[in-house]
Amino acid sequence: MAKLSIILMLATIAVAVSASNNQFPKPITSKPPFNPRPVTFRPLRLRRSASPNPDDRPEWEVKPDIIRDENGNTRAQVEVNQHGRNHDVNAGWGKNIRGPGSHRDTWHVGGAIRW
Repeated sequence: MAKLSIILMLATIAVAVSASNNQFPKPITSKPPFNPRPVTFRPLRLRRSASPNPDDRPEWEVKPDIIRDENGNTRAQVEVNQHGRNHDVNAGWGKNIRGPGSHRDTWHVGGAIRW
């Protein structure tokens, strides 16, 4: 019981000393108002072509796609095509990434030359 009363007395003295040190609050300093630069939005155009001029016929076309079927399979695939004046090149990759029909990825590469 004596130990408990000594602990309570020390705790009371510690609280009293810490309260006496904080008698004067810190002065409040004001900061200047936050004035951000005005935000201007310009339209963002996402291109799927590597051609530098958007009016040209695209050199390479990239077609990403995610498909979900009625069985719960989610399939991701990417197709890359190039249609030239006398040739066509295509390549693709696909995989069922989620669902009961998950399997190894599939890919293909093909081309055609016009004579």
